[in-house]
Amino acid sequence: ERATGLPVLGCVKRTSRVNIPERHLGLVTQTETDPATDYIDALVDLAEENINLDALINLAHESGQIKLDYDNLFAKYKEHAIRTPGARRVKIGVALDKAFSFYYHDNFDLLAAHGAELVFFSPLEDEHLPAGLDGLYLGGGYPEVYARELSQNRTMSAEIRRAVEDGVPVYAECGGLMYLSRAIENFDGHAYNMSGALPVKCKMQKRPTLGYREVIAREDSVIASRGDVLRGHEFHYSSITGVGNRLDQAYTMDNGFQEGFVYKNALASYVHMHFAGNLRAAERFISICRSTKGS
Repeated sequence: ERATGLPVLGCVKRTSRVNIPERHLGLVTQTETDPATDYIDALVDLAEENINLDALINLAHESGQIKLDYDNLFAKYKEHAIRTPGARRVKIGVALDKAFSFYYHDNFDLLAAHGAELVFFSPLEDEHLPAGLDGLYLGGGYPEVYARELSQNRTMSAEIRRAVEDGVPVYAECGGLMYLSRAIENFDGHAYNMSGALPVKCKMQKRPTLGYREVIAREDSVIASRGDVLRGHEFHYSSITGVGNRLDQAYTMDNGFQEGFVYKNALASYVHMHFAGNLRAAERFISICRSTKGS
């Protein structure tokens, strides 16, 4: 306060009372933990003990109304969907559970704006895919942590493999790529069978691969035409091993390496693409999902 002339409303110091457990990709995700009532109660106690809450609330009231204009996010794409009411909505199954929870929510918004009905399912808990799907979106997460459970759900992995073979449009990134592989070898050297949709294997390693990525599509795929530029990020501790039959490489990376695979109507890559980096990606995925069923 002496240095700035501004009032200090509080200070919350480090404390073991609110630790969040970590693992190789960062914090343990909320989807994997029990309802955090004890953790939230501890945060409340810390705030009440260390912050002048009355002063903070009074200050907030002085700021006036803040307008949050969420409705204009991707507005022209929402308007496009409204202007084409004859186009049927496509049903896209999205893997979402403790093993698959890393997604850009903007991607969901853009897919919905282009006419997608997102149907969430669990490769861990559900025995079957949702009925009547036009496409699949398999995001990132921790399949290596839940590899044993995923390998035991054989009906689900068989349906995923059959969907790829049948030409269902599938977009898989990072954990999704690992689930489409033949097997994951974990940090302890134990290998667990995955869906086997792609003739590759994945092996956990001690050093991470991470960074923002800009890629050029080498082949046509469900989210890109050859030559398209896409952007996203990469963060994983696994690598591809045991590549079987020849697969088309999906991308040329900004570092010159080739990455990802295109097989039938499936695209699998370690890169988490943000569809706002190329707004045609979501539209193309929906279009291919719609046309594959001949509608």
